[in-house]
Amino acid sequence: MPPLDIGEETLGQRLAWLRKERGYTQVELAQKIGIVQALVSAYERDIARMNAEMVIRFARALGVSADTLLCLDEPPPPSNRI
Repeated sequence: MPPLDIGEETLGQRLAWLRKERGYTQVELAQKIGIVQALVSAYERDIARMNAEMVIRFARALGVSADTLLCLDEPPPPSNRI
């Protein structure tokens, strides 16, 4: 089954954008939530699927709600997109 595509961006794309917006490298974000960098990369490329615990860990580490991470609320302004 392909990854869930919510709107114009995938969960992995949203995760990568939020990480970069906050100035974290994949290594730094991985260390912050207690996983390895390769797993952050897999999530960002939509290869691995996040379970509920990982959604919460990423959301807390990035300072956003789970709804924001999951693209369920209003998206951030596009002017700052990388």
